[in-house]
Amino acid sequence: STWGCFSNILFQLPRIMHFFAAANCPALAGWSLVLPSVAVGNVGQLAVDALIHNFKLTKIGTLFSVHVMAAVGNDANHADLRGELTTNLEVYSNLNHHICVVQLRAPIIPGHTRLFCDELIQWITDTQFSSILLLSSLDAQFRDDSQINSSPLRYILAQCANGCASIKPPNSIGIRELEHSSDDLMGIATLPRFLIDSSPIPLVVLTCFCVEGDNTNDGMMTAAAASFLLGFADTSSQSIQFTRPPSWRYLEGILHSRDLF
Repeated sequence: STWGCFSNILFQLPRIMHFFAAANCPALAGWSLVLPSVAVGNVGQLAVDALIHNFKLTKIGTLFSVHVMAAVGNDANHADLRGELTTNLEVYSNLNHHICVVQLRAPIIPGHTRLFCDELIQWITDTQFSSILLLSSLDAQFRDDSQINSSPLRYILAQCANGCASIKPPNSIGIRELEHSSDDLMGIATLPRFLIDSSPIPLVVLTCFCVEGDNTNDGMMTAAAASFLLGFADTSSQSIQFTRPPSWRYLEGILHSRDLF
């Protein structure tokens, strides 16, 4: 069958992450890497969309992993739909700030997170990134009373990230470190857990307590905080005015003609 032939080809591919660089791809050694995690409300992915759109990041290639579900579509970054192909793992850059951003537009195959994390770390090591900012989210049901009465943003530091010069300290804009109770840790998505344990370079996790629903405001808030930590903005993140990316137009589906009803 067609699927049988495809699956045979798929599982014969080397178990490494492939980076298909565009002609305009710069050398990324020493740069900071921004990653989203598929978690509650897809806040990390929404935040990356906001960063790509508002800071006009340049697409410099795509990643391929057998451990991520396939996804393909029309242009996600331009309102005029120029026909640029959108795939499940895309790589963007900002040359002025030496920031590389990966957008993950599909979930990791269930049971494959450890394998995906291993090949991601190998790519990070081979590329020689200097630091990682991981954007994620936490289930708000795990908050205690003190967390309910404070900002939903939290951060986690790993691998001596306190001395990371390329990512500003989150507490410098009033973000609190995640309180390490068992309930908090239960809410952390699988990918951040693995990266916290095995990242070879300084890692900062910026996460947001939220509930499933319309999480665009959570994404905007996370992107605003991330833009300050990465040096895109020199002032308090609360003063940044973000606009909604074109890719959000159909988050809740398309509008139907009233003539249908």
